[in-house]
Amino acid sequence: MKKNIVIISHLVFWFIVITVGLFPVITFEDPVKVHRALIDEAFLNPMMAIIFYIFYLWVAPKTLSRKKIGLFMVVFFLIVTLYTTIIMSFYPKLLYSIIPPPEKPISAIRWYASSFSIHFLYALWGTMFRFTIDWFDSNQKQKELEKQNITGELALLRSQINPHFLFNTLNNINSFVNRDPEVTSSGIIKLSEIMRYMLYDADVNKVLLDKEIAYIRNYIDLQKLRLKDPEFVEFEIKGITEGMTIPPLLLVPFIENAFKHGKKNIESPGIIIQLCLKGNLLEFTCKNFLLPAADIKQEQGGFGLKNIKRRLDLLYGKNYNLESFTEGELFVAKLTIKDYENQMYSD
Repeated sequence: MKKNIVIISHLVFWFIVITVGLFPVITFEDPVKVHRALIDEAFLNPMMAIIFYIFYLWVAPKTLSRKKIGLFMVVFFLIVTLYTTIIMSFYPKLLYSIIPPPEKPISAIRWYASSFSIHFLYALWGTMFRFTIDWFDSNQKQKELEKQNITGELALLRSQINPHFLFNTLNNINSFVNRDPEVTSSGIIKLSEIMRYMLYDADVNKVLLDKEIAYIRNYIDLQKLRLKDPEFVEFEIKGITEGMTIPPLLLVPFIENAFKHGKKNIESPGIIIQLCLKGNLLEFTCKNFLLPAADIKQEQGGFGLKNIKRRLDLLYGKNYNLESFTEGELFVAKLTIKDYENQMYSD
């Protein structure tokens, strides 16, 4: 939900609350009662706002959004009880220091019960308000992600399995037919594995990280067929990958850009790729030496990083960091994802 709509909805809610609270005042004929009601409203509304936003900003996001229903119920009653006790420890004295007490004072138990019920109601409203806004926000982003996936999937297929890529790969494989049949056979197998992975295996929300790595290795091996130096690409993996999952085709665009825009006639390694796993933290770095013409594109935010960032926004929200910068002649793309197996929205 857009920020402006959220702000307006809050303003409308509190306008209604204040209006409803003040409405009985116009029915009072006794000036003392009017004065008492106005004073009461002036103190009550800020206190209600505090309990409302405790649940809206803290309790609901920390418990309900993580589906901790039992914890939410315990915290709900504890906070409402504690808050009511604190308010009742000073509010009656404060109120009656400003206005005289009524002829028939309300009993402490009745006043506490009334205060508890009001705090309970506003805490519930704060929770429902947060739940409703989060639901609309999640629903909107889910629809946007579905739309993004349709265009993104087609774009990925066009960029990876397109006539240009197939033509170059088949030509490279063909050049080894007579002089190295083993390389030819290996290249054909790797190409078939790439196509199978993209057309079938990657058509899911998540894939095993080991499968994604195997796909990346096949892609690198096919690209290396047209390179003289077999050590041109350095691909390093740190950490345990077994059993881990990741959204498919998330990392390969960085590698594709490195081959597309990087220098080829330089000493190895010309492309440096590092994948590091530390618990639930994924760090991916891809470095390549820039072509002179690519420097201009880098300054303009090229290399398709905007599209990659958009997908990361939808998948991980604020739980990732993507940097792209230059180190001398090197272009560096660095991606860090916290809790990378748990996407905010289903891919």
